[in-house]
Amino acid sequence: MNTITKEFGPLCLSHQLLGLEEGHKCMRLHGHNVAVRVVLVSPDLDDHGFVVDYGDLAPLKDWLWDRFDHRHLNERVDFQPSAELMAKYVYEHAVREFGWPVASVGWSETPATWALYTSSAGIGKIEETVEQKVARLLAEAEAHGARP
Repeated sequence: MNTITKEFGPLCLSHQLLGLEEGHKCMRLHGHNVAVRVVLVSPDLDDHGFVVDYGDLAPLKDWLWDRFDHRHLNERVDFQPSAELMAKYVYEHAVREFGWPVASVGWSETPATWALYTSSAGIGKIEETVEQKVARLLAEAEAHGARP
């Protein structure tokens, strides 16, 4: 299997994780210099000997910068902007928009921490999107009388 990795960043951004226990530091508005790491794999190489030409990854870089750099994540996505969900969101975008054979996406908020998303549906496949999962969880909570 042939593998390439591309890291993008830092993306300077802020977020606030809501619904955590009182006093949790991530409930406060705070910022990060985020790195995003995309891993692509393929059993075969193209005619130039590439999994994907690194230059062809530029549209993902542009999307990341336009959507998230110097932005507040809570205003850019419709879900809790945890590192785990952001990694999944970027994975889904890369697969859906570009059709790349993405094996995983990592989202790092500090040099020592990485959230890694790998689809259980397989390389370059999307199972349940972030938006679908949020809607399903809200419906389940409502069915059980819980209020989100």
